[in-house]
Amino acid sequence: MIELFPRLEEDVFLTLYHKARKTQLTSLDFDWEGPSGFDRREMQALARILTPVYLGEQSAMLGAAAALPQMFHAHETSVQLYLTSFLSDEGRHFEILTRFYQRAGEHPVRLREMPEMLRYHHRLRQGDRFDWVWGILISDLYSSLFYKLFAEARPEAVFGRISSAVLVDESRHKAFAHHYLKRALPYLDEDRRRGLIRMEEDLIEIIQAIERKLEEDARLLGLDGREIVDRWIADIEYHARQIGLKPRSDGADGGDPGERPDGGRAPLRELAPAAGEEGSSGPGRAVDGPKEGEGRRLFGFSLGRLGRPLAGAGARAAGALRQCGACAVALLCKTRAVRGALASGS
Repeated sequence: MIELFPRLEEDVFLTLYHKARKTQLTSLDFDWEGPSGFDRREMQALARILTPVYLGEQSAMLGAAAALPQMFHAHETSVQLYLTSFLSDEGRHFEILTRFYQRAGEHPVRLREMPEMLRYHHRLRQGDRFDWVWGILISDLYSSLFYKLFAEARPEAVFGRISSAVLVDESRHKAFAHHYLKRALPYLDEDRRRGLIRMEEDLIEIIQAIERKLEEDARLLGLDGREIVDRWIADIEYHARQIGLKPRSDGADGGDPGERPDGGRAPLRELAPAAGEEGSSGPGRAVDGPKEGEGRRLFGFSLGRLGRPLAGAGARAAGALRQCGACAVALLCKTRAVRGALASGS
């Protein structure tokens, strides 16, 4: 049922909404006549390895449109407002990247050549709003790694400037997903948590298959696709522990190689400067980075530790609430007031 005058909380989602409204770049804000930073063959390789990211922007735009009514029915007003800015962000990214392909005279990889991309698109769109937000976090962690490499290696090139602009939006998207899941996960039952883990496994498997097919293109640009995927997996694992989806590892939070909420991160092997730039020994040369195998700790969780019974509630009430989560007022039922009433036996 619609609320004529819903409650609007001053929370992190409203803050992110206001921040988003201050940065609304479109394709009209870029100098498309500037240097591309790539020769013809490099541009073809870039067009190919950009394909999964480009598809991810479209999938995120469609997914947000589907998730918005779910946030409405859950009476998450500030989240609804944030999602309107998210939709605008993804629409702008899609338009900017489409213009980039057009200006470069290149095309993304065809689906018949790489059907894994269609699997990726459909997997991101399965499930409810919690699945979607988890998929957004996983997808945006990958996109951020990709954009960061080009923003730092080719800052004056057209795609380097695009990457720098998109990274500003991606940081908000990751913050939204992180905070939303951290708030919701204590109220999801064990089956739902396992479902999120399976989604992570599926997306990693698909991206690994895509990386193998784009290996030669990545190498031409001086990128190690496997290293990027390994770093992406490490970032996913870090966030999974931070939001409570997986148990934390013996106080290792500060030493994890993945991305931090404050934006800091351990070094990632990056693109060398473009050919002809100061310090370059050749086009797309890679510099030293993490040791081989770093960040490959996958899915090491204990199902017994995933259950989070509500403190102070009776065993039957706690069990019932943990199994709940499908109705529109699931989170409302688990507020402090309701939990307190259960604990007092009222």
